[in-house]
Amino acid sequence: MLAYEKDPYPSVNISFTYHSSDGKGTHTMTNTGDAFRVMATIKEIVVEYINRHWGKLDKITFSAKADERGRVALYKRLTQMLTQYLGNDWESSNRTTEHEGVSNETFTIEKQYR
Repeated sequence: MLAYEKDPYPSVNISFTYHSSDGKGTHTMTNTGDAFRVMATIKEIVVEYINRHWGKLDKITFSAKADERGRVALYKRLTQMLTQYLGNDWESSNRTTEHEGVSNETFTIEKQYR
């Protein structure tokens, strides 16, 4: 499921939820062994969104708790793939922040205006 949430800033929050056969949803990694299929699906959804809103985007950000190693690795790889897809005018970066004792990894793809 893909959720688009309104934000007072020109941004969008994309949230991925896994719904099991019993109908319960979760944002945690499922570890079902389908990592490549999941990655391809996530990339497809994000690329579709980018294409639909081309020219209106200048920044894409993914965040995960630093201790969620699988999600951090997924977002790192996704950031690399999307930066390559978007082309030379886009650059990626990542940073670690801490808020209320929780470390977060943030991956950003940003359009460079040269």
